[in-house]
Amino acid sequence: MNTLAQLLLQDGNQQQLVSCISGVHFRQFLPSSAEHKFSVVVSAYMLMEQPSPADRLQLLHDLWTMTDNYLLLVETGTGAGFNLINEAKEFILQNSQRQSEQFLPGHVFAPCPHDKSCPKLREKNQPCLTESVLRNVDFTSQKLSEQKSKHARYSYVILKKGPRAQDTEWPRVLHPIKSDRHVHVHMCLPCGNLQHVVITKGKFDKHLYGCAGHVEQGDRLPVSLSQLTTTTSSTEQQPDTSISATSDNDFDNVNSNRRQ
Repeated sequence: MNTLAQLLLQDGNQQQLVSCISGVHFRQFLPSSAEHKFSVVVSAYMLMEQPSPADRLQLLHDLWTMTDNYLLLVETGTGAGFNLINEAKEFILQNSQRQSEQFLPGHVFAPCPHDKSCPKLREKNQPCLTESVLRNVDFTSQKLSEQKSKHARYSYVILKKGPRAQDTEWPRVLHPIKSDRHVHVHMCLPCGNLQHVVITKGKFDKHLYGCAGHVEQGDRLPVSLSQLTTTTSSTEQQPDTSISATSDNDFDNVNSNRRQ
């Protein structure tokens, strides 16, 4: 993967020593000096390869020390991968509260809109995974619909150094289910809880209804909790905001119908 990414940055020419984007480095081992800082540090599928928990935490400490702005951690889309990401998030956030010179404070930039424990794991005992669609490149087919695709799941977290901006407290969409007249939106709120809202055109603002019709998993819905509560309470028939209103089997059925 690193070889392919480096080849793309070299415009496909292996003899070209300088990449077309300056400041991008590929390393098999960590730099020997902690004085080197990088704006973005990416670690993909490395936590699970560590021989012991102590080595894993030491790796996280070194990665966070090298990070100047963003640290991206990616693991497999399984329960074990999510547990490693959750462990890494809690380790960095807990050490960030000490505000030492070697461990500067930070917050979760994505996917969580908060720094609290995962509400999906806490309330439903389920890992929070992200799903994306991958398409195999088929040069013999000219139609995109004829190309084979597959769904890949992974677990990730993006940590950012510095305090959290208070003007962007929007909820994160977990499961949108769309129909002709309404949209079921399951969200992770900035307060650290889950909420299910049914957004209809007649009971909500047209701009919010339009945004809800285009959101996908992982997107942030541009609405504050106070606006959502005010709009919901002002209607004669309030939409169901309970998490248990739609089961996970319903989500799987909707996703399977989309894939077909």
